[in-house]
Amino acid sequence: MSKSSPYAVSTENKYPDPNNLSDKVKKDLYVTMPIEQKVKEVISLLNEQPRQVFFFCGSSGDGKSELLVNTIDEAEEHVRFHLDATHSFDPHENAVQTLDKLFDEFEQGEFSLVVGINVGMLGNYEQEGRNSLFKSAIKAYQHNKTEVAGFTFVSFEDYPKFEITPNGVQADFARKVMARITSPDSLLFKIYQQECAHQPDTESQRMVINYRLLCLPEVQDVIVELLFKARLVRDQFLTARGLLDFVYHLLTGAGYLFDNLFSGGDNELADKLVEFDPALLRTKVIDRFLMAEDLKLENRQFDAFCTEVAEKYDLPSLSNPKSYIRLFNILKNSELETNFTQQFQRDFIQHLLSDYLNVYRAHVFFEDTPTCREKLKAFYNKKLISALRLYINRNAPQLSNKQFLVAQLDNYKIAAQLEIKPDIAAIKANKTVKPNTFFAHLKVGEHLLAVEVNINLFELLDRINAGYRPSKNDRSAVILLNEVASKIALIARESSELLISAESAQYKFSLDDDYIEAEEL
Repeated sequence: MSKSSPYAVSTENKYPDPNNLSDKVKKDLYVTMPIEQKVKEVISLLNEQPRQVFFFCGSSGDGKSELLVNTIDEAEEHVRFHLDATHSFDPHENAVQTLDKLFDEFEQGEFSLVVGINVGMLGNYEQEGRNSLFKSAIKAYQHNKTEVAGFTFVSFEDYPKFEITPNGVQADFARKVMARITSPDSLLFKIYQQECAHQPDTESQRMVINYRLLCLPEVQDVIVELLFKARLVRDQFLTARGLLDFVYHLLTGAGYLFDNLFSGGDNELADKLVEFDPALLRTKVIDRFLMAEDLKLENRQFDAFCTEVAEKYDLPSLSNPKSYIRLFNILKNSELETNFTQQFQRDFIQHLLSDYLNVYRAHVFFEDTPTCREKLKAFYNKKLISALRLYINRNAPQLSNKQFLVAQLDNYKIAAQLEIKPDIAAIKANKTVKPNTFFAHLKVGEHLLAVEVNINLFELLDRINAGYRPSKNDRSAVILLNEVASKIALIARESSELLISAESAQYKFSLDDDYIEAEEL
């Protein structure tokens, strides 16, 4: 399961050893992905039609090689596989030169070609490659999502690991992987049963407890929720290899599963989850618990909880009170007799996530109902338009609601009268759907403006409305905000009415036909 294991990556010439336990476990953990059916359909097409090219695209660790290795036996002899386009087989050549040779051989031969390739390598070949036919096909796909005759592209990007639906979030792949790892008929479960029977040492006992906790569906739900939040907030992709390595870290890390979740370190996914550690939350209930534990105050309800989890999961007493907060979090959906964790439920609610999903759904799954329109009205008027006005007018707070700062020259501030409101018709007609972002549609004066909103910008809007002034630490969210502010400023400059303010006076200039009228306010 570890990404550092030699069994983490499949190669064309390496077939599973039926007597090797690692190979057995790897085969046993294999989960069919939705993209696999599409790949098999393309391989069937290549079997029937020679001299076809199939680019199988994705990120490192997506499982391209593993999936292609599993389809090699289904391919006819005239289908040739190149599993990893980032590799060169000659020390004097780079990966692009290796592809040049491969593509030249294709043009001179009679075989079909299957290439497993990273999305980044596609771009590299478009820029640096020599074969014009392949470069034009890659360019058409990369820039327009169109396919040149004889070329087929299938990408993991078109099969997202998380999908926001009208009623929830689908994470079939992550759930299937964890369900397979913890299935009673899996090899890992049988190994777990053997370890339980042999009274393992301290380290093995900890791994047994971690596996026992991972087997709980409610714990898996919390893990999926965290992974989804990492995808939204930190744009963290979830690959097959990355997920297996993450589960390996949860089971074999230095602590118990709930501590390993937020321990960071060398594991990429765990490193992204550190900032979501519930032990970092500062609330009255959590702080009161931590203080009581530090002072060793008696708490019979908590003692009953510890007894219950010790009996159910064999979990011993924990030395760090913060570990209990993390334990409460992963057991927040568990049905425990003591109900001790219920008092922390409100603190564990991800308000940012739930609010963002509500607004996302109102846009992407728009329904022409009063409820949906009220959600949109609240978002646009109380969050988006309000924050945009505060941000644009941050150096001129005295401006009224419909006035927007256009420029500042020495002590003079130039503003324009501008009406901004939601464009419900554009929201209703919108056909552009992205897995993790939505498009807000504004009417800025007589102009229409589409704003791509991700969860980071969504959070920043809230903070601006609360009085926060963005800084460079807000990363990509500020870039998005500046783009929108710049577009609004350009539109405002076209206004027929400008206000110029000095320290002690304000003037209004209005364009009427060919005349400019000026008056002091």
